[in-house]
Amino acid sequence: MIKQFFIFLFVFYVTPSLGSNIIRLKVTGESSAPLSYCDVFVNNKWHLLTDDVGSVTFKSSLCEVGDTLQISYLGYEHFHLVISSRFLNTTEHVVQLLPKSYNLDDIVVKGTFDAEKFFKKKKKSMLMPYSDKHLTSVFAKISYVDSVGRLHNYSGNFKILFKLQKLQIIENECIPDSVMQVRIKRSLQLATYIPFGVCLQKFRKLHDVQYLGIRDNKWCFMFNVKPKFISHPFFSFQKEDKSPTQVNLDKSGFISSMQTHTIIESESANSHSYNLYTEYIPYKSFMAPSYINITLINEKMNIELKCSYE
Repeated sequence: MIKQFFIFLFVFYVTPSLGSNIIRLKVTGESSAPLSYCDVFVNNKWHLLTDDVGSVTFKSSLCEVGDTLQISYLGYEHFHLVISSRFLNTTEHVVQLLPKSYNLDDIVVKGTFDAEKFFKKKKKSMLMPYSDKHLTSVFAKISYVDSVGRLHNYSGNFKILFKLQKLQIIENECIPDSVMQVRIKRSLQLATYIPFGVCLQKFRKLHDVQYLGIRDNKWCFMFNVKPKFISHPFFSFQKEDKSPTQVNLDKSGFISSMQTHTIIESESANSHSYNLYTEYIPYKSFMAPSYINITLINEKMNIELKCSYE
């Protein structure tokens, strides 16, 4: 996965460490408002989330000089910093992310670009055919923080069979925990189901669609759930919930990547909050996820899946 990193305003609130090994990091947007539930990585060795006020704390011993700190949030440029001794010896830091910019000159259709009309051209045939059997080879990496703050990491290979909209693990290399297996299957389902909300009109009508412009030779759109109650077997939103999804299409009109930031705060059994990034590839004239990175916010768990198809 190719990612571009940019230079951001990085502000240090310098406080002598006084021997403390706890680092507090706060992430804000352009207006200095805190950004909740940002993904924070160091060299992909560990992964954390900012809380609802944009803050996260971690031990300095988890980092080394030369490691790479990465922060990502939907709609903002990725933050990228090589960790220095100064960073490790400073207890409080503030990172300000900049909004992504887009070129709006490439699609002009005699006035305002009609995103809804554009997506009516999407066809059901570009979606993965769940009625067909197909085998998916998956390399999974899982990290999560337990109730006492300890970080755990697991990785292993799987073979997963899609059959009649159900996923069955038929080979499992080294993750025996049944809860984690369910999370892996659910992550793969989400990454495959979400495009239905873009491609099929009966789901797309539940969203407001905004054309963002051209970026990296991709057409970029933002989907937001309309401000009214929505109920569906795959999701359930209330007026206060948020689920913006950025959809990027290549020049042939196929979805190349999607990024979703879903925050559902209700206490129902179906409540879930997550950050999901997916890249897609053609597979037998259909579209299939090739790379999935999902953070399950309530579980403090990150799942990374690399998929290939047989």
